[in-house]
Amino acid sequence: METTLPQTIATTTINPMSDQMRITASSLLLSLERPHLDINRKLRTPEDETKLSTMLHWISNVISSNTAAALSHDSSSGRLTLYLCSDSAHEASKNNATRLSDLMRKSLSGGNQSDQEDEYLAFVTDVCWERILNKVNHRVPRFPNVPRGADVSTMASVLETIIGLAEAWNAWRLRTGIPENSTQIMKMKQTLNHSQSFDTLKHCFEQVFRPLDDTEDHLQELRRLWRCCYALLKSDFFIDIFNSRWKRYSANETWFLCRVYRRIWRLYSYRRGADVLLHRGIPHLISIITQSGGTPDITVCWVPHESASTVHMDVHPDQLIFQIGQSRCWSHYSGDLSQDSQYTSEARNLWSRNETRTVHVHPMVSLVNFLYSSGIRVMENRIGTSRRPCDLCHYYTRSIRLWNFRCARSSGKFRVDWAIPRTLPVGGLLTRDDAERIIEEVRRYAESTAFDFLTPSWRYMGYYDHTL
Repeated sequence: METTLPQTIATTTINPMSDQMRITASSLLLSLERPHLDINRKLRTPEDETKLSTMLHWISNVISSNTAAALSHDSSSGRLTLYLCSDSAHEASKNNATRLSDLMRKSLSGGNQSDQEDEYLAFVTDVCWERILNKVNHRVPRFPNVPRGADVSTMASVLETIIGLAEAWNAWRLRTGIPENSTQIMKMKQTLNHSQSFDTLKHCFEQVFRPLDDTEDHLQELRRLWRCCYALLKSDFFIDIFNSRWKRYSANETWFLCRVYRRIWRLYSYRRGADVLLHRGIPHLISIITQSGGTPDITVCWVPHESASTVHMDVHPDQLIFQIGQSRCWSHYSGDLSQDSQYTSEARNLWSRNETRTVHVHPMVSLVNFLYSSGIRVMENRIGTSRRPCDLCHYYTRSIRLWNFRCARSSGKFRVDWAIPRTLPVGGLLTRDDAERIIEEVRRYAESTAFDFLTPSWRYMGYYDHTL
């Protein structure tokens, strides 16, 4: 049966939307997707990451909350160059970068490591105290899924929920006869003066979720916090959760505890990054420079970053959904994707015609464009970010085919503020054709992902998209 299309849809089909609007609108639709857990989840400890990836993540994190970083080495001079791109390249970020490069330069020239460790931790304390204070004292974590009947509106209620789940876990371990103490938790007992692993666990959670005292010595307060975070990260409790040994728990409880783990790791990552840089990263860099016969030195290069822009959402969600369906050969079937999709009504609540959205070129995209167009090779082709790259950033880097940039594992999220660079630095290895191809691939990826999400499963079975 033929479907009669509204006049507005027919008009929009004649006048196609811009690539930027298609990406923004597709990301808005994908933001409707419910959170889900990876069934193959495993506990990933910081030790599993390479030294350079940990270093670059930490460097990005202490510069500002949304930064990308890369490190290059000139074998002829021995000089290291730290490339940074941030969407908040204000005076504070530049001061942080200058102070960090001074510390790294001092470490590269040798010296007492114990004294240098104090300097690094003092730097972390000065730079990150306000961030950690705000996160611990004021910001209640966001939990999309919580255990049934749990209240997570305050820090106290979050802690109560965690302790309740830990008690259920401890009772399970006692019933099943699994040894109560691991080697790591035994070591923690000696430091924390607790006689049982569950008491240690409860004590650590209470310390991590209690407010920090802004009137006390900041470094001592953070040392206490980091020590308890380390004990939790190494605890049997989280090992059992991630390795699925504790079977009697629901998906909501698992999701909730995974988010708790992620918060603890973020708090501890400041200390962990400083340790990796000073005790593993700097010695590794010194060995590379020594082999080339150069003199250790490091400079900072700030990569230009575009200002935010706006996108005019001058179509209705139904029109975009219809156009996605048309480009994916949906017209072979009777019916209209915009009517069949269960998410259409929710999409209408996300945006209306003629409203605007603010979008940003993510620092990772700006940094990759600069390095690629300039022909600059960075160590291990690795890009570090202060947060996991969004799915579009991750796909954007993979669309640059000549170089295989290595980035952190994608967060799997489509951020609706993702923007196409307005001023691509075309030249050198990046031609205008390359730029247009990359943007087209990103748009097609966003639309095809949105189509898979929107298409009713009963219609999509056996469907193959010949346009991809």
